[in-house]
Amino acid sequence: MPLESLLELVKTLSDRIDEHGPALRQSEALTRYALIDPLLRELGWDTEDPNLVIPEYSVNNNKRTDYVLLSEGHPTMIVEAKSLDTHLGDDVIFQALAYSMNESADHFAVTNGRQWKIYDSTKSGNLEQKLIVSIDLNENAPQVCLKALALWQPSVMFGQVKVGQPPILDPTEEPQIQQTPAKYEAEPVVSAAPTVPALDAGDWQPLSVFNAVKGSSAPIEIGFPDNSTTTIKNWKSIIIEIVNWLINEGLLNQSHCPVTRPRARTRYIIHTSPTHPSGNQFVAAERVGPLYIETNSGSTTIVNQARFTIEKVGQDPSLFKVRLP
Repeated sequence: MPLESLLELVKTLSDRIDEHGPALRQSEALTRYALIDPLLRELGWDTEDPNLVIPEYSVNNNKRTDYVLLSEGHPTMIVEAKSLDTHLGDDVIFQALAYSMNESADHFAVTNGRQWKIYDSTKSGNLEQKLIVSIDLNENAPQVCLKALALWQPSVMFGQVKVGQPPILDPTEEPQIQQTPAKYEAEPVVSAAPTVPALDAGDWQPLSVFNAVKGSSAPIEIGFPDNSTTTIKNWKSIIIEIVNWLINEGLLNQSHCPVTRPRARTRYIIHTSPTHPSGNQFVAAERVGPLYIETNSGSTTIVNQARFTIEKVGQDPSLFKVRLP
């Protein structure tokens, strides 16, 4: 999901509201089709894939919530949708909270297409204390992008629902941005970013925003925060090489184990022995130093687990980059 693409979509949705506002205010279905579905898709939630998104999901007492977002078959976020500019009052929010509690979903959101409010249903306190972020498409578009990253699929699936801090996507463009600071001063999407490896050749993407598309070819190289690189041959090489680098840098060791798959407490990602808590052996164990990695996963899961492992040891996934073929 290139952030430039998200920025363009946010601008498109804002224009769409201006052009079709009256019709959107009259129809929840149209609001979902024209405003909500495109944003979910851009953030990695394929609305046509029942493994990720189920619309009109049945909850308790034969009621239905507008969307449930899934992580490994389990509801991870409930989304309640209303027609454009419908007031997102406490009645709407408490309904979504009740649905999320009923389904044991860690997060829930309410939206009217223009506004989004995203909450942590596991956090104690009142609604204000549960609120993670409030988004309004009328805001500065780059600010909207930062906030919208709280809905990004890997973040939601791994319980890391928070406002994004994206890196500079193309380091070669940095001098041009510095020449026009006034234009971008209020746009942290492109200016307020952490340092990333200065890798010049090829199509590099930060791991924090890299989207592993099912059926696509694996990256051919990975870059690390110290600006070193290594060639990779397949998808599982991503997590293998990252674990190897973390071990060599003294950032990952046996004390961090087991590294457990979020929402899959019966399976490990990394452990000191190739055995899951159930007693079953790793299906595709790869030994890296003193640790074993379970690599029996698809491309999307491998990338998500690599990000999770990096964050587990207190590092920033945006400082790791992959180069596409």
